[in-house]
Amino acid sequence: MERKILRNSKKIIFLIKKPLIFLFLRNRDAEKVLEEHSEVLGLSEKDVLKASFRNPQVLHQKPENMKRNFTEIAKALNIPEEKLIKCAIKTPNLFLQNVDTIKQNVTEAAKILGSSEEEFIKSALLNPSLFATKPESIKQKISNAVESFSITEKNFV
Repeated sequence: MERKILRNSKKIIFLIKKPLIFLFLRNRDAEKVLEEHSEVLGLSEKDVLKASFRNPQVLHQKPENMKRNFTEIAKALNIPEEKLIKCAIKTPNLFLQNVDTIKQNVTEAAKILGSSEEEFIKSALLNPSLFATKPESIKQKISNAVESFSITEKNFV
């Protein structure tokens, strides 16, 4: 995928195949949006761009709402915001998902895996998509792996 950024004094023009970003930037002042998101979220413009390449909806949300949601997630999971922000750049859905949904995903997934929430959170910090993965999906993947490798679920987990 081509990711090329051209800067001029008023706008940043993205030449990219992701239509949501392209449509968004045609209708709004990209420089202003990037600066606003960067300032409110405490990220560099480069990090905002990284997140938007992974999920263009990041640029469509109000940064204040994203920051509030993000702060609530960090508090609910007892994670320092600095660690969670690194995860969110890799998995931008963390900026967008409801705190209750993520908390429920963590609680249920930990039960399925037979671990504590703290252990699950440590693992999820290494693989941030786990925060947003539905527990049913985790359970199904475990079942598929157990079946494929002909082992017991207890030995797998």
